[in-house]
Amino acid sequence: MIISISGTPGVGKTTISKILAKKIGMKVIKLDELIKQFKLIEGFDKKRDAFIVDEQKLKKIKLEGNFIIDGHLSHFIPNDLTIVLRLDPKKLRERLKVKKWKKVKIVENVMAEMLDIIYAEALRCKKEKIAKNVVQIDTTNKSIKSIVKRI
Repeated sequence: MIISISGTPGVGKTTISKILAKKIGMKVIKLDELIKQFKLIEGFDKKRDAFIVDEQKLKKIKLEGNFIIDGHLSHFIPNDLTIVLRLDPKKLRERLKVKKWKKVKIVENVMAEMLDIIYAEALRCKKEKIAKNVVQIDTTNKSIKSIVKRI
């Protein structure tokens, strides 16, 4: 079984992935590692301070085994279950400020969360048969333990 833990940067993907993996005995694979392994970086957007990754190529990656993929584009990789973590945009903004993100990146990611960008992409992937199931979980004011239990 391949589980994708996706969501806007700052919602808690890595924390939840690590604890869930330990609880169910799965390995976590960071999406960044897969992107490097499959040579999917197409460039760098200086304005957005982000690598450019071809989402269509992510959709064609063939993986086998039992693991969790942790990353905000992980819903593009064929999987059995995509879990999109959500967070109140105000709380997200606070988290990204604490992480010392640039203002432009904070605004971009808060807007993405407000507009349901990741969830909409994940649902589109389900329609395209990239993901078999898609679930969203609001992590706002919830403990890590309760989120993992829900999954």
